[in-house]
Amino acid sequence: MLDMTYVQDILSTRKMRKFRCVSPQNMKDHDDILQRINQNGIKMDLVTAIIESSYGGHITIEPLLSFANKMAKKYGLNLDRLAKRNRSALLCWYTENWATINTHIADINPYRKEKLIQKLKESKSPIPNQGDIDPSDIGQLLNYH
Repeated sequence: MLDMTYVQDILSTRKMRKFRCVSPQNMKDHDDILQRINQNGIKMDLVTAIIESSYGGHITIEPLLSFANKMAKKYGLNLDRLAKRNRSALLCWYTENWATINTHIADINPYRKEKLIQKLKESKSPIPNQGDIDPSDIGQLLNYH
């Protein structure tokens, strides 16, 4: 089991957005999100790291929400109001439903797979024969790439 001071150190280094609006509903939402983050513990950090590594960097709420909607519809999961409006709450939703959706995380960014396949094809393309270029012809030298 992890040492509790180690866990507290990890939790204390999290970035939190500044809390601006002080309406009663906003304060309640903020408290609910903080409570969910504390309940999920460092598992949320692990899930976030896995999602971001499969996406290829920082991921915004749009692709996260789109993928969460697909998974919620496919598996009959409840995507709550806060998760639809707040990235931290959405990451909590991913953490809470990780056992169900973790096998599909690679599908979160289908464009990345296509780019990797395209790069592999380009790297395997044959290099043109260097003997076809006449070094004395400036037009060939400028247009060769």
